[in-house]
Amino acid sequence: MLVFPEYGVTGFMDGPKMTRESVYPFFESLPNWFNGTCDIDCSIPIVEGREIQHSVACMAKKYNMYITANFIEARYCEVLQDHHCPYDNHYLFNTNAVFNPKGCLQAKYYKTHTVEEEPERLNKPLKPDYVYFDIPEYGRFGTATCADGIFRDPVVDLVEKYKIDHLIFPMAWHNNFTHTWSVSTGWQLAVAARYNISVIASNLHDPKYYYQGSGIYHSLTALNVTYNNEQTTSTLITADLPIPNKYRGKVTPPRKVNPSLQKPKHLLGRSSPKPDGQVTIYNDVYNAVILTGLSGSISVCHNEFCCALNYSRNSTEDLYILAAFKGLHTRRDILKLENCIVNKCPGKDLQSCSERQDMHLSRTRFNGFQMGAVFSTEYVYPSVLPLNYAYLSYKWQFDRRTNLQNFVSSYSETPFVAVSLVGRVFD
Repeated sequence: MLVFPEYGVTGFMDGPKMTRESVYPFFESLPNWFNGTCDIDCSIPIVEGREIQHSVACMAKKYNMYITANFIEARYCEVLQDHHCPYDNHYLFNTNAVFNPKGCLQAKYYKTHTVEEEPERLNKPLKPDYVYFDIPEYGRFGTATCADGIFRDPVVDLVEKYKIDHLIFPMAWHNNFTHTWSVSTGWQLAVAARYNISVIASNLHDPKYYYQGSGIYHSLTALNVTYNNEQTTSTLITADLPIPNKYRGKVTPPRKVNPSLQKPKHLLGRSSPKPDGQVTIYNDVYNAVILTGLSGSISVCHNEFCCALNYSRNSTEDLYILAAFKGLHTRRDILKLENCIVNKCPGKDLQSCSERQDMHLSRTRFNGFQMGAVFSTEYVYPSVLPLNYAYLSYKWQFDRRTNLQNFVSSYSETPFVAVSLVGRVFD
């Protein structure tokens, strides 16, 4: 299974200079019917207007593999017959196309949530696509694109209704603040952990604009990740995806709950301990308290939503905060959030915690860590961002039993930059 990034074969189409007309040279049309459609003959020269799909389909056939490519598909329409039809008589969709080892079109998905300048150039389907396919003995694969991962549609239903085991996830993911970073163990690992699935996250590489970092994840494990700041260097990463037990004839045993996963001692329900101040993280204003001492039990609340932390560590040299936010995020889209974050700040004062987080040196190792909160939603996503985007060399446990969500670690050999519990309240 080879997965190209979002815009990985067309070039990135972002910024105010890109118009709908500037997309025209790159779009192609795919068959309406798929799930094994074979209409490309690899024995003849590439057909004009189908260069991308011909190249990808024949590559899949030549190397006997599945390939997912993201590009722009055009669907012809008549303005007089379809009142949704754009002025140029074409729908232009951000499209994931999956070709199978025979060179046939196995699946086609239209991106549900276009963001930033995308709606000015591209269309989105009138209702969400739920696209998945089965590979015998290896499981069910679904696909979504970039910003789709932070909304209910289509990922939640792909998991809960259509029972996918693996998510193919091309993206042009912009690294902003640490709890949304795509690198190593950011949001994509959070999705894998929340739904106990595998995620193949292939990101566009353009470090100048903070598009960087790809990974292959399963549950709370980063199987392989890459991140670099070099503008011209891209990386191919590989990993073996676990085969779900149901395809091995095994029954997954009931999950055993670790006795240490219990309500943090200092979780104060709806009380309001006074914060040390406020910090702005990705345009959201959080209440925050500073971690002091080598160990402690602290909490902080925001809009009657409280986060608690029990911790012990080997040093107080680095500044870490516990921050809470409950409300509407409006930076790019309107999202209802309930967030708990432990964040390393680049400076020595609380004000520095509002700066955009790049990778900062840390000498702090946590010997014990337990963060928890009572969420109003069951959709809580745990993530860890280790120093230098290293693999997690210690075990984390995430309790999904109730709306009391806990994120626990014992000993960390690798310092981390951020740990978060992101609660998404879907309408």
